[in-house]
Amino acid sequence: FFSVELCVVAPCMAAVQAYVYDISQGMARAMSAAIVGKQVDIIPHTGIVCWGREYFYGGGVCVAAAGQAIPMQPCQILDLGTTCKSQAELEAFLQRISPRYTAETYQLLSHNCNHFADEVAKFLLDGKGIPSSIVNIAQEALSTPQGAALRPLIEGFESSVRQQQGGTGLNPFGTVNQAMPAQPSTTAPVSDQTELKEALIQLTANSIEEQRAALQTLCKLTENIVKNPTEPKCRTVRMANAAFKKKVGELKGGTEV
Repeated sequence: FFSVELCVVAPCMAAVQAYVYDISQGMARAMSAAIVGKQVDIIPHTGIVCWGREYFYGGGVCVAAAGQAIPMQPCQILDLGTTCKSQAELEAFLQRISPRYTAETYQLLSHNCNHFADEVAKFLLDGKGIPSSIVNIAQEALSTPQGAALRPLIEGFESSVRQQQGGTGLNPFGTVNQAMPAQPSTTAPVSDQTELKEALIQLTANSIEEQRAALQTLCKLTENIVKNPTEPKCRTVRMANAAFKKKVGELKGGTEV
């Protein structure tokens, strides 16, 4: 009888974890109050880890060795529970849902890596997903009046990027291949953002209202470049322009950003 019990219990021994990464690399914590009017500590990317493999949403449904999916270290590792599902069952499930998780179907605010991780966790753990604070981070961050005003700008920017650069839109890991092997990632490293971080830190020396106006102005300039990449006037900033000087140029860290 003991051997029968062990056969029944043993399959339920695979640990399920969520590897959470801060793709803002600390900038959300420093700048969120100025941009959206509330504190947001991280901008999460989440992968589900089981059997030493990390399953995540990149350019499609992807898999890599745990902790090697993207070129940064997780800021949190959450123990979600143990699963009675087999690896073969999970991979069959991933095949079934893969048409819904492609480069073309990615939406930064409503259908991203965190939604994928939540669905995978619920399959493995019979309905238990990842924390709602991660899944709903975009809705929470944009729940303020300032955030609500930013939503159409973000959505319009994503649409423009998708049209100009292809299906990946604003997916930070959209170039990772679907058939990614379970080995250390060869993805190009995230670009060095040291100078940008330093400039943003300088910008925090200004008032919240000044920070917000500066960042909204810079976002608009960036959006114009994406929408009109060949238009010379969109690729040139008139530093002497009175509005630009007031909102950006005269602020500490403004022109550096």
